[in-house]
Amino acid sequence: MKTVNIALLKAQLSQFLQFVKKGEEVIIYDRNQIVAKIVPHTGETNSIKTIDPTEKVSSFLKKWPKILIEREVDVLSALQEERGDR
Repeated sequence: MKTVNIALLKAQLSQFLQFVKKGEEVIIYDRNQIVAKIVPHTGETNSIKTIDPTEKVSSFLKKWPKILIEREVDVLSALQEERGDR
């Protein structure tokens, strides 16, 4: 079993995928906390589902109520007001 933090995984993804292809598991850490595990594929294709990211986003957004803005809003001014001197 290999362990890796997210930054190194992003930089060397191909190398870590080679370990997985050889049967090893890769544990992924983010700030010293385990966030994911990459395991070798078992060969079962029944459990694999392809997700269309655009479909997921649109179905997610459909759940939110529509907001009607009754007046023109200066977004930059609103952000500067909210943030103050930060």
